[in-house]
Amino acid sequence: MIGDPIAGVEHPGLPMKASLRPQSEPIRIICIDDDEEEFVLLSHMLSSLHDFPVELTWIETFEAGLAALSQNAADIFLIDYCLGARTGLDLLLEARRMGSSRPTLLLTGQGNREIDLHAAALGAADYLEKGSLTAAMLERSVRYALRQWMMMTALKESNRELMRVQDQLEAEKAALARTAADLAEARNVCDAQRQEMETIALTDALTGIANRRHFTEIAEREVSRARRHNNRLSLLLLDIDGFKQINDGLGHAYGDETLCLFSEAVSRELRRSDTLARLGGDEFAILSPQTALAGAFRLGERIRRAVSALRVPGSPNGVRVAVSIGVTDWQAGEPAIQTALGRADKALYRAKRSGRDRVCVLAAEDDVAEPYPDLVPAGSASAGFTE
Repeated sequence: MIGDPIAGVEHPGLPMKASLRPQSEPIRIICIDDDEEEFVLLSHMLSSLHDFPVELTWIETFEAGLAALSQNAADIFLIDYCLGARTGLDLLLEARRMGSSRPTLLLTGQGNREIDLHAAALGAADYLEKGSLTAAMLERSVRYALRQWMMMTALKESNRELMRVQDQLEAEKAALARTAADLAEARNVCDAQRQEMETIALTDALTGIANRRHFTEIAEREVSRARRHNNRLSLLLLDIDGFKQINDGLGHAYGDETLCLFSEAVSRELRRSDTLARLGGDEFAILSPQTALAGAFRLGERIRRAVSALRVPGSPNGVRVAVSIGVTDWQAGEPAIQTALGRADKALYRAKRSGRDRVCVLAAEDDVAEPYPDLVPAGSASAGFTE
């Protein structure tokens, strides 16, 4: 069941009153869900948002939903994971093959990391758990998905316009030689705008590091390079311990400052070839090319110690920051990074379960995390490779 439809607070990074469309033109949303009761609850959530006009339509079958997606019949689609004998992931896959381009949000009654990663790989803008869903959370996800889609649409339109102007000017170049300087200036302006839009689309707005989409693109390139050259490739997942308590107890402003301070501290421990990304909330990932598992563990330990020296900026009692880290490596037989992400997430869960503020490693060939005491520094608070 969906949670409280009214409760929730605004995130400072996504202003609730930011206008995406004229007030006279509501946002068209299609909810694809075979449970009418869930649709009614979603409708109640969206109807409670006075500054967020919505035109909501319900589709209850997989087939009708696929038809609507393929026709881009709405501005955004809310898709339930369970659709009779099929799943929302099946629907996303088929819609993508048919050329659907509108943003989608996947809703599920169960929190499942693999489903989340699979949904992201299929282009879903967000993955929402019904049990904890609030009106404010739903609105933020809708706003973010639409904003990203609008930026990418504007980028494509800018590229088309640039090509049109270039073709026209090339045809007139002989007769209008004096316009060459103006053409060069226009091209520079367009390139700068395109680079700025690409940066916005690929960068986390709060911390300034790579966002989830950019991380996925870099991971695909690094996997291809590692496979081609038979190189090592390691992956670290990081989760700030007790971040919810910082947000709830001190406020979102303190939470945002903590995320920025954390990102800066982690970045200082990385090489130029490493990639740090914010996957969402207080979860981060590091891709470390040409790094074996032992080296990735040592990197995790350096990061853990650096983070343990941090304090929440301006907190009344100097609240300490700590991090749990899951480490694994990509194996040549794995087609993409998703399998390694799932393994790193499992190692991260072990680190959390073992007491937090520690690094846990899970190699691809291990059924469970085996101990490697020679890799654990003397006196370290980390659990190393143990559970």
